[in-house]
Amino acid sequence: KQHKYLQSSLDRVGVMEKDARKVKVQGMNKMKAVKEMIVENNLFTSKAIQAKMQITSHRLRVMCNNHQNALQNERDDTTLALESQDKRHKHDLDNFESTIAMNEMEHK
Repeated sequence: KQHKYLQSSLDRVGVMEKDARKVKVQGMNKMKAVKEMIVENNLFTSKAIQAKMQITSHRLRVMCNNHQNALQNERDDTTLALESQDKRHKHDLDNFESTIAMNEMEHK
């Protein structure tokens, strides 16, 4: 009787060990699946971030080019305006000098 009791105890321990191994394997498989999911998510996230950075970088380049073009246009307009003003001043000065010369001739 004692022998049967021991045998059934050993059998129960064997079943419990088998169950424990099964649970351990299931747990390891779940861990592996979770790790793979995390790696996939990280990959997806980093790709999304890269794409977002490329778009942002492109937008910044376009904005920068637009500003540079606007500045160049502003410079060109200012230069033209200054040259035109300069010509008018020279013309006015020439007229003024010839008026003075004519006045001096009349007074001699």
